[in-house]
Amino acid sequence: MSRIFKPFLIAVVLAGAIVAGVAYAYSKFELPYRNRAYPGVKVMGTEVGGMNAQEIFALATSKLQTQYNTPLITLKAADRISSYKLSELGIGANPAPIVEKALQFGREGGLSERIRIRTEAQQNGFDLNPAIFQDNEAVIRLVDRLATEIDKPSRDAAVIINGLSVREITAQTGLALEKEASVRMIRDAIMSGKQAELNLPTRPILPAITSAKEATEDAARVLKGEVAIMLPKFNEQGAIVGSNEVFRVKNADLLNYIFFEEAAPDKNGSIKLNVRLREEKLRPIIEPLAPAMYLEAEDAHFIFDEKSSQLQVIRQDKPGRQLDLQATLNAVSEALRTGKNQVSIATQVTVAKLNTQVTASQLGIQKLLVAASTNFAGSSAARIRNIQVAAARFHGVVVPPGAVFSYNDILGEVSTKDGFEEGLVIIGDRTVKGVGGGVCQVSTTAYQAALKAGLPILERLPHGYRVSYYERGMGAGFDSTVFGPYVDLKFKNDTPGHILIESYVNTATGTHTFKFYGTPDNREVVISKSNVLSTTPPGADIYELDPEKKVPENQVKQTEFAQAGAIIVFSRQVKKDGKLIINETVQSKYVPWQNVFHYGPGFVPPPDAIVRDNSKPTQ
Repeated sequence: MSRIFKPFLIAVVLAGAIVAGVAYAYSKFELPYRNRAYPGVKVMGTEVGGMNAQEIFALATSKLQTQYNTPLITLKAADRISSYKLSELGIGANPAPIVEKALQFGREGGLSERIRIRTEAQQNGFDLNPAIFQDNEAVIRLVDRLATEIDKPSRDAAVIINGLSVREITAQTGLALEKEASVRMIRDAIMSGKQAELNLPTRPILPAITSAKEATEDAARVLKGEVAIMLPKFNEQGAIVGSNEVFRVKNADLLNYIFFEEAAPDKNGSIKLNVRLREEKLRPIIEPLAPAMYLEAEDAHFIFDEKSSQLQVIRQDKPGRQLDLQATLNAVSEALRTGKNQVSIATQVTVAKLNTQVTASQLGIQKLLVAASTNFAGSSAARIRNIQVAAARFHGVVVPPGAVFSYNDILGEVSTKDGFEEGLVIIGDRTVKGVGGGVCQVSTTAYQAALKAGLPILERLPHGYRVSYYERGMGAGFDSTVFGPYVDLKFKNDTPGHILIESYVNTATGTHTFKFYGTPDNREVVISKSNVLSTTPPGADIYELDPEKKVPENQVKQTEFAQAGAIIVFSRQVKKDGKLIINETVQSKYVPWQNVFHYGPGFVPPPDAIVRDNSKPTQ
């Protein structure tokens, strides 16, 4: 055999051997495991060599169901215990990918690589586990669901009133699942992969009002009694000398006057329940008592000593009083709480605006600003007395800067108990008997003083007809009628200081004088003489059957004297530092006034007279 032939023969033999080996390997390993897993391949610890895809899928599915449906975690919270599977905790796996991996094992790479992998698998085994997926929100949803079952709200203590029966509703502590901490605990247990028993954390929910025992006792005490509201009586010195019951809150009605109020939390956060008075219901009952309790504080009165430029006190200031509504409500509330059956209306002291310590310089009272006088000579004794009483009320009065002088406010009540006497007063179109006839003499003096002082006149009305008393001095059209509270005289103190009013009555000369003292401010006042624009003659005489039955039979007495009606005007200009600040024309309209006669029985009035029978009621 040639040398060339031998190597060739060897190569042929080797090739044949290789082919034979490959054929044996194919018949040994490939044909039996076609579309099946190789030996040594495991799924979740179980050998699947020789299994096809369906068999491997069935095996993986069975193992996953066993593993993920077996209770893993037991949760305890409050008195609730429950166990949960991995699947309920949002943990799962898909068996399909593991089938593909099992069948692909040992079939990738070159021949030698595949043989090596298969050989190692047969010797050592190769275990495949499915990929796990997790729903991160599942645990949160589970904890939220548990919270709805575990959480319990707290209940505040309360008071229940049924009629006059009172009882306490005790407080209850609530419970709340600590959700964030619970979620963390469950997730940590899932990550460990081991069975676990977890005590989920909870926290108590304390009631804000832990006890209503005291409020219940207070309410029961309130509803057993009743409270009388007393109005105190005062003597002239202001001391309480007794009281009268003005109304009573009966126990049947007390429920309408109380409510329960939460107090501010204490340092421990606990809130107390208190019985409180419904002030909004009691206030409208007590407030109307304010006028009965009110006493106006009286300012000190002064006169001005022109020599020393100092004030002399002629009347001491006096404190006043007024209803203290809140103190009264507090007293009623305390009485209800403590079981007292009587409460006195409370007052508070008010002080005068001007006391005896004030000085002329403090008030800006420097000198006489103006003086004005009117004449009442010939007046009756009753009229003179009324002028004296009214004038005295203005003596020493101080009007602050910017304040409005109201004649009626200072004059006050006009009655016989205040020193006034019955006289003749003008009411409507008649002069009749009435208390206080003559007070208009004082208001007319005040009006003329204010005009001369250059002060703004805010309110003034002339009399219904011309009266001779008021036309002496400045002339007609300078009068001012008052009739409280409907007709008033008002002027404003627009000077830089207070105005002190001094009022003097001289019965010897029949004059009343007002003096205004204050701070001069360079005012120049020009007042024209009055001018009669037109007149209206009086009508026919009026005859009336004497209503007082004092005129003798067949006789007559004249009670009123005719006056022509008129429209009268005057002008006033006031300058301050050369600047015109008031420029006005004042018009007064007076109605004509007829003669009036009262006659006795049997008298026959003239045929041209107006006859009135006062014995018959008018419609």
